Amino acid sequence: TPLSKHFFQPCKLPGEELLNEIIQTNCQLNEPKDIRVPLKAYFTKPSGLGQLLIFIELTEKARTEFRNEHWNDRPTIAILLQCTRLAVDVFSSSDPDGTLTAWVTDLMIGTPNNQATVSISNQKKETDQQGLCTIKTYRPGNIQKTEEEEEEDTKNEILIVEKGDDLCIQVNIHSYRSTDDVYIWHIFNDRGLYRPKEEVHIKGYVRLMKIQGEAKIPTYAQGIIDYIIYGSHSEQLQQSKVELNNYGAFDIYFTLPDNVNLEFRKPEYVVSSMIRPPLAYYCYPTVDQYAIASCEGKLFVGGYLNDAYVRWTVQATTTTFTPANQYGYMFGRAQSFCYYSSYDRKTKISYPKKHFQGKTNSKGQHEIKITYHGVEQEPRPIIVHTLATITDLNYQIQETKADFLMHPCAYYVGFQFVKNYVKKVEPVQTKVIVTDIDGNLIDNILVRCEVIGYDEQTLTIVSSSKGAVNIDYTPKLDGRYNITHSVKDEQGRLAMSYYENFYVSGGYKKEIQHDNENSFIPTDSITIIPNAKKYQPDDLCELLILAPFSPANGLLIIDCDGQVSEPIRFQIESGKNSTTIEFKISKDWIPNVTVHAELTGSIPREIEVIDSPHRPATAIGSVSLKVSTDIYKLNVLINTKETNKMYTPSSIIHIDVNVAQYLDNASVDKAEVCLIVVDEAILSLTGHKLESPLNKFYHNRSENIRHHQNDSEGCGGGGGGDDRSRHKFMAIAVRLNFNPLACWTPSSITDSSGRVSIEVKLPDSLTRYRVWALATNDKQYGFGEMSFTIQLLIMVRPSLPRFLNYGDIANFSVILQNQTDQALLLHASFRATNATLLASQTNQQAVGYSIVIQPSKRAALKFPVTTIHSGLARFQFVVSTAKNETCASLDDAIELSLPIFTPATSEAFATYGDIYDEQAVLQPIKIPKNVLAQFGEVSVTASSTALASLTDAIISLYTYPYECTEQLSSGLLGIQSLWDVLQAFHCKELPDLSILKTKLESDINILKGRQYPNGGFVILVNQKVFDIDENMLNNALKYVENIESEINKLPYSENWSERTRFSLMRYLLYVRAKYLQNVADETSQLFQRSGFDKLSLEAIWWLLVALYNDTISNKYELTGLMYKRLKDKVNEIGETTNFITSYDDDGQSVMLYSNQRADAILLESLLHI
Repeated sequence: TPLSKHFFQPCKLPGEELLNEIIQTNCQLNEPKDIRVPLKAYFTKPSGLGQLLIFIELTEKARTEFRNEHWNDRPTIAILLQCTRLAVDVFSSSDPDGTLTAWVTDLMIGTPNNQATVSISNQKKETDQQGLCTIKTYRPGNIQKTEEEEEEDTKNEILIVEKGDDLCIQVNIHSYRSTDDVYIWHIFNDRGLYRPKEEVHIKGYVRLMKIQGEAKIPTYAQGIIDYIIYGSHSEQLQQSKVELNNYGAFDIYFTLPDNVNLEFRKPEYVVSSMIRPPLAYYCYPTVDQYAIASCEGKLFVGGYLNDAYVRWTVQATTTTFTPANQYGYMFGRAQSFCYYSSYDRKTKISYPKKHFQGKTNSKGQHEIKITYHGVEQEPRPIIVHTLATITDLNYQIQETKADFLMHPCAYYVGFQFVKNYVKKVEPVQTKVIVTDIDGNLIDNILVRCEVIGYDEQTLTIVSSSKGAVNIDYTPKLDGRYNITHSVKDEQGRLAMSYYENFYVSGGYKKEIQHDNENSFIPTDSITIIPNAKKYQPDDLCELLILAPFSPANGLLIIDCDGQVSEPIRFQIESGKNSTTIEFKISKDWIPNVTVHAELTGSIPREIEVIDSPHRPATAIGSVSLKVSTDIYKLNVLINTKETNKMYTPSSIIHIDVNVAQYLDNASVDKAEVCLIVVDEAILSLTGHKLESPLNKFYHNRSENIRHHQNDSEGCGGGGGGDDRSRHKFMAIAVRLNFNPLACWTPSSITDSSGRVSIEVKLPDSLTRYRVWALATNDKQYGFGEMSFTIQLLIMVRPSLPRFLNYGDIANFSVILQNQTDQALLLHASFRATNATLLASQTNQQAVGYSIVIQPSKRAALKFPVTTIHSGLARFQFVVSTAKNETCASLDDAIELSLPIFTPATSEAFATYGDIYDEQAVLQPIKIPKNVLAQFGEVSVTASSTALASLTDAIISLYTYPYECTEQLSSGLLGIQSLWDVLQAFHCKELPDLSILKTKLESDINILKGRQYPNGGFVILVNQKVFDIDENMLNNALKYVENIESEINKLPYSENWSERTRFSLMRYLLYVRAKYLQNVADETSQLFQRSGFDKLSLEAIWWLLVALYNDTISNKYELTGLMYKRLKDKVNEIGETTNFITSYDDDGQSVMLYSNQRADAILLESLLHI
């Protein structure tokens, strides 16, 4: 048993040391080699049983020679070698008791071992007649543990099995206890897309997972929830609390700020597409065939999208097909239950794309003709994808898709096995049907069946229109078979259906070979085939276990979210390779359960061993069984009391939600219902959808068992009635409320009939609304939806920009729509505040038009406008029919607003000069051309040039938002060096000096807490303002005095360049010199080692400061050399001079530098000397 393979950790090995020596391997680099070490003599018991712990590592010499890495980082291998007749398998649950199930068997023959003692965590149990025992490893109340208890738990990772003088050890046994306090959340919002200043509504359900029966079941959670709302840049917008209601649910709402990021605009129409005529198409036509693809655009408020641009994209790919009403049969290349085939995915063919363009007609339609001549591929269906992109008059774009299928043949052949597997003595019973593409059964078609495997056969039958025909055959040999069914139509076109890896069980057949009999015992695989794909609670599940060897003893473990059920023992008889196991499905297993199986036994050795003709054999396998969630499902039906489904703006409707059981349709009372009514146009932008919480709270369970081995009434029309004379004198209602959320009712409770009724006042939007209802109780969940439309007979739909800048000119596009079946003379008017119409010669703020619009047609009007002042501009658009004494007039009006921003452009310039004493300076200022006199100002400031730049730097340091050690240190150094300047010239961007001092002292304390025990840290000079801890400073100085040795200890420092190393050492000499230490001799010696070539310019200038802190004989000589070097590196541009530097460190040491810093260091050194 391999124990570990990790970096060396010094430890005391258990047991008595028997051997400690160096073995010469004579290995070549990167070449494997087998080395035999005799160990038999160390098993001293007469029975030859025992355990050895083998610890292997490289010698320090070999490590240094081949890897050149630190000795303490050497890898080691630890192996527990056991000579035992016992085998133990441990299944650890995740329940609160930390339950372990141990199965002890005879290692050589796989039979159960009873009365064996199993111990772990100071607890002991004996195995029963089946070799099984269960141990609970957690003691009550032992949740909070001390360090000593944690150490004890580490020791308890060893499980020991004893019987007589035999012993077997299992190491690294971990039993992970789960807790009851596991919460699952289902959270959703109303529409997923919002505008600034709109309300966001969030609803959530919280369930506490508690163990009930054999699994964790969601129950109501209770308590208070803390929540924080963040913006798109992680800025906090709101923080609050909300209490869960009696149904374990909460409701949150908040208003978005005005400056949130913007996204899409609201669409005004929806598009669809289709293929006509609805005929059959074939991949292999006898003559050229064609299909008509058409698209259609409709407005959300009703009517057609005519005269819109259309762009088509057409592409064909291969696919699969099942005829209608024949879903119980397999067609095409069927996927075997046990052996996944990726054939369809790997051989999928995509043909080149084609593109076309056009315009929609008066019905909002456009069509293209697709002609094809056939494809040279195997007989399989081909799907043709068509994509139409439609652009409206106001340049909104929508896409729609339509597909049609080309069949390989006029017929399809489908098959169905009576059983997913058979035994060798049983016939393979197959039901076969031949259908047309509509799923109708076809009579008298010859079906050819080919069986390919160990016993190949070819059979033929004739299909029947009355039902499926049977094909029965009895394989002579067991094994895996591939089965093919094929038919031809009158045109000779072929259709085929395949099935791979149909399993026939029978006698033991040796198929598995192992290369090395002396290696660890290999683990083979068990195939588990269930008798159904999905089960209902209380169904009888039958599993076929296919074994790779026999005879064998088996154990079946059912894993339901980490809970181990009662193990099921079974056997594989000699000469057979399969058996069946039956058990009932529990409702606690919803929605799935995992079944684990293990086999133990023996098989003949391939390499002969004296007195041991057989070797141990083991195999494992698992399968996941799906269990229906129908008992937890609710039916949710949504209706309106009004008889019609067409409504007008601002009308009131009543929505009824009926909740019933899914299985028997019984009414459910006291269920909580959340009702949402939202604009579909908004939903279409992001594809926002809601779904039932059922799948969230009953998700697929994972495999949580750990297995240790040895080795998922009508509407009144918004105030309109039958009194037509009233219409002539009514003012036109202006639509103002365009809230996309018509209703948000987070919690309503059903009555005894399972019904809840909610009154909804509709907004003024002309659109289609989606209605969602979610219903829940303690364990059941349901979801329902419906739609309805709000419209007028004549409608106005303006398209405005989001904002205007002062002086902008914009063309407002307004679409007028006639929904009636007769031509109408419409009067359209437009008026504005804080904007003027450019088309009017007198700059009027109102204008009107008369226009005739044909039945079911649209017209676009454009209004060019410009701004008057900054602020808010309002626009009103009105359309109505001419006055008529005989009939009611039709009208619509809408009012919108948008902001007008002030110009953002500014111009700045600087003049440099001197101001002496009381002298005045005359500076002429010329106003730029095209300046807007309504906005802006002239601002004049005077400052010291150097002070202005330094002040900007200080503000940047003070307001820097991050607190890494380097940033804190930089801020302290910069502010301290300019403390006198800050006192003389107060900067309005910085706080008072007392506040500034308090913050900087706090930063020093933070740095103190980060200092390492060896003193390594940035050093701060104790001058000016701040009180620096002397001990902290001395520790840092001790560290930098030995900086070269400290660098050598750093990981990867060997990859640093010499320039980086010497520059860092030079900087720390400079630091010590600033602290008035005598470092001149060390500086001179370091310069002799490095020379100029291995020093950056910054390092040379640091050297100057260090030299001039003391007197040495060659100080002036070195200074002369440095001046000469300085002249060689100078870069003069006009009036300025600067120096260019770098470190060439290839990113290894991440040595920071900049040309501006180099210039500053030079100035400091010149001032210093």
